[in-house]
Amino acid sequence: MNHADGDDYLLPESGPGPVTFDPAHPFVPTVPDGPNQPTFRVADLTNPILKPWAVEQMRGANDEVLNGKIP
Repeated sequence: MNHADGDDYLLPESGPGPVTFDPAHPFVPTVPDGPNQPTFRVADLTNPILKPWAVEQMRGANDEVLNGKIP
């Protein structure tokens, strides 16, 4: 599915995949005239490709989104 939000990442044949949304906070893409209210991304911080310093940076961004700020 292609959409304006551009996060159509393909999983690699082996190894960990790209950082995607947190399953507890599913991402709903922006679809013109679609039935769903779009959401902002909340990253899945459990992805093994993330270094600890990156997790902390992303946790701050996630917290802002979860507290109603626009990223």
